[in-house]
Amino acid sequence: MESDRYIVAARRLARAYRLVPPATGLGGVAGSFLGRREGESIDFHDYRQYHPGDDLRRVDWRAYARSKQMHLRLFREEVSPLVELHLDTSASMGAYPGKAAAAVFAAAFLAEATLASDGRPVLCADGTRHSGGGLLKVLANCHFTTSGPAAHPLSTGGARPLRILLSDFLWEGGAARYFHQGASGGVGFVPVAILSHSEIDPPWRGLFRLSDVEDDAATVDIALGEKTLGEYKARLRQHRNGLEREARRYGCPLLWWETPDAELRDGDMERLVAFFLAERLVTLR
Repeated sequence: MESDRYIVAARRLARAYRLVPPATGLGGVAGSFLGRREGESIDFHDYRQYHPGDDLRRVDWRAYARSKQMHLRLFREEVSPLVELHLDTSASMGAYPGKAAAAVFAAAFLAEATLASDGRPVLCADGTRHSGGGLLKVLANCHFTTSGPAAHPLSTGGARPLRILLSDFLWEGGAARYFHQGASGGVGFVPVAILSHSEIDPPWRGLFRLSDVEDDAATVDIALGEKTLGEYKARLRQHRNGLEREARRYGCPLLWWETPDAELRDGDMERLVAFFLAERLVTLR
């Protein structure tokens, strides 16, 4: 996989975008996202009555001239958001070059869009947290080889993060646990399901021996005909419906992206950016 090419493309395309702030209140150090509390931005929030000791520079003197009552103009705080990008590095994510590429590109693009919002991106991959300049290096050397999604350490104390999970969600159960973990203690949770064309609409017909990419010892001989493939698609629909139920339960969106099997082209990456824009995960600067 040409990881460097996808990271370069992500940085180039991200120049025009920034992350959309979540609807719930943020907390953190000074930045460009508007929080829900009183602060120092230029965005007007509300009035309140003056109390001794308040900053006289915030008094609305024009209103005082009319009413002879002192009120303060309040402005919303600006915060630097913490964004946790949780990347599923299980072997099924690398089963198709296009799926692995889409995951790497999406993580790099969203990290850059977070930086454009004066935010702090953290990559959670292989059970480890990465931030700063090391984040893109980890993505450039990412290998999708683990057996099942890793349990990523969550932020503790300080700012409440926005969490974004990039995965195919092709696990044996356990989705509810990851939705609960992702939605707990943060300001938002966005699960992004990435599946390849062939996983959604298998093109094969005939006799095959299938091997589990996460367990070489697990194989099955199967005749792939219209009936078998119809049953597979029905189970995939049930799986997606279950994920959507979990998303509704925790009040979060489920983004579903179908990616080419092969390495991504420029147009594929541009379409993924347009998808994030349409889903209001990012916006133009």
